[in-house]
Amino acid sequence: MKNRKENRQNKICPSPEIAGVVTQIRANGKTIALCHGVFDLLHPGHIQHFSEASNIADFLIVSITADAFVNKGPGRPLFTQEIRAETLSSLEMIDYVIISEQATAETVINLIKPDYYVKGSDYSGPDDDVTGMIIKERTAVESYGGTLYFTGGITSSSSLLINKFYSSIDSQTQIWLNLFKESNGYESVLDSLEKISTLKVLILGETIIDQYTFCTPLAKSSKDPILAFHQHETNYFPGGVLAIANSSSGWTLKTKVITFSGLNDQILRTFDKKINSKIDCDYIIANDRPTILKHRYVDTASGTRVFEYY
Repeated sequence: MKNRKENRQNKICPSPEIAGVVTQIRANGKTIALCHGVFDLLHPGHIQHFSEASNIADFLIVSITADAFVNKGPGRPLFTQEIRAETLSSLEMIDYVIISEQATAETVINLIKPDYYVKGSDYSGPDDDVTGMIIKERTAVESYGGTLYFTGGITSSSSLLINKFYSSIDSQTQIWLNLFKESNGYESVLDSLEKISTLKVLILGETIIDQYTFCTPLAKSSKDPILAFHQHETNYFPGGVLAIANSSSGWTLKTKVITFSGLNDQILRTFDKKINSKIDCDYIIANDRPTILKHRYVDTASGTRVFEYY
């Protein structure tokens, strides 16, 4: 059992190291297929998808979208990026799993340059892709001579399964949503969003740095009546008005933020790729205090916050 677990861990490759892995594969004259997605809840369609992808190339690499970039509504992803990566690594047909710190697959495609970029048949029609990303992904793949390949098999949806069997919505709200669908509520929402798209928004408030450290419980401490945890990776995310601005900038014409920050905050400087480029941030430097930071320790198995401090 230990060897199996070590094998799974060896399959999970940090993004900065995948370039070296790809170089070695190429040096041996082997081909690569790449699948990308959230893969929040594995279903038979995914298994068939990976199986077919593994048969068209010598190596199959699967990249998953990091938690911070999953845009599928409240409570998503259902499982953390660590759990999703470990689950995928247990599948024999998958050779490597990487966690992509990007909202789209284009960066991963350009990094790996797979011989085959593999999508399910439900993406074969560009008009069926509500995200509009399949066209950009095809352009990225074909720019270096790669092939966009569509698998057959079962087409299902993790989101539909999660909403049906794992939904956090109470029954009364679900009834309202069903009536909303039947009353052409979708069109009214689109009309409202169209009006919002012309707005210029100014957001005032506090910048908060959300720090998450993932950990796993070991046992009770040998000396004190407390639980001991094994610490894993730590990630930082823009919170407070920056989180609100990120959401607003996806719907409105222009978003400006006026907020306080601490002097020479090194963490804020790393947020360039995590804050939408459409946002104009005006930081007022507070010399008497640091930027607000909320540090949370999260159990990787359950996603539960076990401790936090401000």
